[in-house]
Amino acid sequence: MSYIPAAVGILIAIIALRVLVPVSVRFATQVEVRDSRPFARAFDARVVEFMRANYSGDPAQLEGALRGLLALAREMARQQPEPLGDDVLQSLVVTAVASHRIAKRGQVRSALDAVLRAERRAA
Repeated sequence: MSYIPAAVGILIAIIALRVLVPVSVRFATQVEVRDSRPFARAFDARVVEFMRANYSGDPAQLEGALRGLLALAREMARQQPEPLGDDVLQSLVVTAVASHRIAKRGQVRSALDAVLRAERRAA
């Protein structure tokens, strides 16, 4: 079976539609690239001492510790010349806690999601 006539037919249909229905797609966006490594290093340095003081290893306490750690991250971000977005801060919190093996990434993400849900309900 020859596919050439079908391919030529599809190509002609595409060209005809392009001529008859001109479509323009424009993208308008602002992309900001910023090096957040200095902030991440400064935050990472405070994670271990904060978690040692506020988390005993009991998963039931993880939400409370993460609530405080997220508040610390937000406060540190406010002191930056250009504050970081909350989604970046949440990612930093999860990564820092998991990378120091304080809790598993899934547990941290789940507990942080619970903290964020409680914040949304309270707002």
